[in-house]
Amino acid sequence: MSNMCDDRIIVHSSEATIPSLLKRLSAIEPERPAYIFVGKNMRTVLSRKNVYMQSGKMAAKLRRLGVCRGDVVANMLSTSPDRLICDFGVLMAGGVSQTALGYLNNADDTFGALQIAQATTILVDPGVSAVLAVVMKLISSSQKTEYGLDVECAELPHLKRVVFIHSVETQLQTETEMFVEDVRPADFAVIVETSGTSGVCKQVPHTHNAIVRFGEQMCFLIGDKGSPFYNDRFFGWFPGYPCVYPCSGITRVALDTRDNNLPPILDVIREEGCRSAYLVPNEIEDVVQSGMTLETTDMLEVVLTGGQPILGNSMRIIGSLTKKVACRYGMSETMCICHLSVDDPGQFLDHCVGFPMPSYHVRVVDDNGRDASPGVKGSILVKGDGVFQGYLVHNSNLQPINQAGVKLTADCETKEETNMVGKWSDGDRLSQAAFTDDGWFQTDDIGSFDSAGKLFVDGRSSDAIMHGDEILYPYWLEQIARRCPAVHDVVIVPVKDPVLFHEICACIKPTDGFRDPLSEIQNLHVSSVCYYTTRRLQHKAEVLSTI
Repeated sequence: MSNMCDDRIIVHSSEATIPSLLKRLSAIEPERPAYIFVGKNMRTVLSRKNVYMQSGKMAAKLRRLGVCRGDVVANMLSTSPDRLICDFGVLMAGGVSQTALGYLNNADDTFGALQIAQATTILVDPGVSAVLAVVMKLISSSQKTEYGLDVECAELPHLKRVVFIHSVETQLQTETEMFVEDVRPADFAVIVETSGTSGVCKQVPHTHNAIVRFGEQMCFLIGDKGSPFYNDRFFGWFPGYPCVYPCSGITRVALDTRDNNLPPILDVIREEGCRSAYLVPNEIEDVVQSGMTLETTDMLEVVLTGGQPILGNSMRIIGSLTKKVACRYGMSETMCICHLSVDDPGQFLDHCVGFPMPSYHVRVVDDNGRDASPGVKGSILVKGDGVFQGYLVHNSNLQPINQAGVKLTADCETKEETNMVGKWSDGDRLSQAAFTDDGWFQTDDIGSFDSAGKLFVDGRSSDAIMHGDEILYPYWLEQIARRCPAVHDVVIVPVKDPVLFHEICACIKPTDGFRDPLSEIQNLHVSSVCYYTTRRLQHKAEVLSTI
């Protein structure tokens, strides 16, 4: 295991943007694969030239529909070629691509995300009824157009249109022109969302500069071997955002989630000739339990992992699947904070994430804000080039939505008064509540340094539950569970799990008169207590244990 920080410097192109990088690569080996999407019954290869031209045509279409520079476009498509071209098309049009797929299976958190970001456009697959149903709940009136709907919504005054994406390849066949806006590195490009405590997910905006920085970080971690990189993470979650290819030219292999029958991970890795892969701990455990291994000639150079505190179990793949494991610690707000390269499972210590990334600074402080001594746990603070500028602030002039008696409000820390009608990219729309007075971002994580300067992360200091690579708040689940007539009261608590870090347990006091409260509760969870799983892109019901 490496005991010293890697001194390699990440070359940061200060003038680079995603459109400029896509254009540059399209002129270098234009027919070389840029992205490969694999399903059980489908395989789609997008060349460098194809990605750039299709994205430019999508940009032209969006501009013709009225999308202007700085407009927020909510992309609700699943990971697929269509999603990729739409994401890049929004950026090439000068817009900001927003991930607005929430953690709840109703419109509440989606509404909050669109409202806070002041989205003007929604991109949706009309064939996915669940997503379309959520969208239609938000709209008060609409008029059918050639490409979808012109809409009006009193609570979403910025929303102008819903664009139906049937098939990007087919829909762009009649497009003869490309469009590429002259965007700047400091222009905002992407909004991702975090988990929220009140049903409204926090909105994290990042610039082109920051996305390029993250792509370079990922290349730094996996090493540029020139061979395909397997990463099936959802494009709307930062470890899955498609920025490695623009920053390096490395072919990205992903699962096409339009195919409900997805192939085994190792089959895809072997058949596509991948030499690096991003796997979360539960996927690593699935591979270990399957007993499958890779021949020496097919063995990965590195498996990148993260998303939760890492345990020694994840190192069992060294020597059978990969030569080494690279652990990354980061979050949507910060990109990658720390990294650790492990080639000897026996030397790995649980929860170790290693040393700060180049240009990052990390502190562990006590309750008084003083630096903690080695081995003493405290709150983790971070500064770095990739750290975001602040959460989008909820506009208090916008009306909350009322659905089935549920009033949607923003987190207390983002309830800031503003009279601004302009776009959210203005500086006053960014909350500094998560930063210290001297500019350190407060991660809400607890950890400690050892005497060698390696960081150990133990998890969240708040009541958030880390369940695999998901972060869930008991408040959400408790509020929904209390709607069940069989539940008099409920408390959601985490239970230690060797793979997922925590499982979820519901301690329930049944309502008098219900003979079989467990069945009532399970039925509620099948229909209501759902959260978004980034790998399979499907809603998965967690049936809670009853005590």
